[in-house]
Amino acid sequence: LSRETSAGCSELQDIFYIRESCTAAASSPSKKKSLQLRHPLYLVLGETTSKDDNDAANDTANNKVHIGSDSSSGLQDVVDSTWRHDVEIGRGYLLLSQSYQNGRIWRFETGGGPIAIGKTLHMEPSGCRSNNYKSCSSSNGSKGNSNNNNRVGSAGLAIDFHTTTEEHSSEGLLVVTELGEGRIVRMEKSGARTPLIVQVPSFCSVATPATTDGATTPISSKNNHLMNPTKLLYTPFGDLLIGETSTDCHDNTVIGGILRLKNAMSIKELSSSQSRQAHSWNTTLNHDEEPEILYQNNGIGYVIGLALDPSWTGVYLTSIHPKDHTLSLHHLKLDMDDDDDEDSTEDQKKDSNSVDPANETNTVGGIDNESSKPRGLLDDSATLVYTVKSRSSSSSINTAAATTDGGGAIAVDQKGHIYVATYNGILVLDGPNGNLLTTLEIPKPPTSLTLGEDGFLYVTTRNQLFRIRVKNGPVIVPTNLIGKRASYVDTLHH
Repeated sequence: LSRETSAGCSELQDIFYIRESCTAAASSPSKKKSLQLRHPLYLVLGETTSKDDNDAANDTANNKVHIGSDSSSGLQDVVDSTWRHDVEIGRGYLLLSQSYQNGRIWRFETGGGPIAIGKTLHMEPSGCRSNNYKSCSSSNGSKGNSNNNNRVGSAGLAIDFHTTTEEHSSEGLLVVTELGEGRIVRMEKSGARTPLIVQVPSFCSVATPATTDGATTPISSKNNHLMNPTKLLYTPFGDLLIGETSTDCHDNTVIGGILRLKNAMSIKELSSSQSRQAHSWNTTLNHDEEPEILYQNNGIGYVIGLALDPSWTGVYLTSIHPKDHTLSLHHLKLDMDDDDDEDSTEDQKKDSNSVDPANETNTVGGIDNESSKPRGLLDDSATLVYTVKSRSSSSSINTAAATTDGGGAIAVDQKGHIYVATYNGILVLDGPNGNLLTTLEIPKPPTSLTLGEDGFLYVTTRNQLFRIRVKNGPVIVPTNLIGKRASYVDTLHH
């Protein structure tokens, strides 16, 4: 691991297993700026080649990546992962979602010891079955390729923990983004798929283009099927947050943000027969909750990653600018009250870092829209934590590439350290201060990051799975606050 200061060394000692002490490293004649990992990054699934055969050999020789024995993983276009606990077997496992063809979800188990059990097929198809919304992929793989925006496999995953029998937020029902069906569903124990979200408000339907006299006419946000969903995230109160991006806005402006479905965990289960009928639904007929725009970034770009902070009263969000490919990490303070029209408080004063330098005016699609713009990254609800150029500005980018090649995946451990995937590796930050501690080099662009409860940070690329042993687990999310937002807010106020 690279490091800059002795303080950075102590922070790294708190995250990774390092062979030598910081005192010894500081007192060495060379005053070396790197530390030797006791447990380096390990490739457990996927091809052994990286940038090319020579680079792969050099990486292995230099202990940057240790190669596992499985050179044919079967993984294709993996776009997300999540950890799920199984109370019956007393341990958890990793689930991997791939957007290739009609979608597959793989299960990777580590067992009770250091040797991994391996990979098994958990669900197929996971993204397209009915041909009602999009045409499902044929066996030749002509559709579902993540190099275009017509993917029909699965994307973001989450765990609905309202059925947990323990205080364990990773135990529960799997929630899947079905790209081919244009919806988000919950997988019931009966095998039925309960739709949670079918249509969502568009981020760009805020105002019509300016007329010749410069006037704009606000219009209500129209509902569409999910366009470019990325990450799913549950709050302790049972709300579901979705990272989404609208790419069909005026003047081709790309606008991303966060949608919220309140009380998503309270949605009743469908029967198997109702589940089959639900494939033809153009809206959710089984509940009245409608997704709302919680945050909007007004032109900063594709929203990629979401993660709760350790206080679970705020989230970290990553976005990638469509032109210069700058990756930005923001911290968003979640509004804990149900009143969405509350005035800004004293502790939410405008921070100059919360304004995108490439778009300092409050505009949507080139339209001045100060009076009606939603809360988002251009107002006082967000703070910029870190920015980095994710890839060359000359490279082309689309939504699928942003979710698989541009980085942006994020994980936060229970002590507040932040892992952010970039095009070239994984940045490790000390927390909301945004101080860079080190960079983990990855042979290919990471597509997802998941902290397992088994002591590993899992990293996927399109067709690989890595893991590295770490000292801190994921953020601990309470399971006894579902539907209790008001009482929790009263506790905070007192």
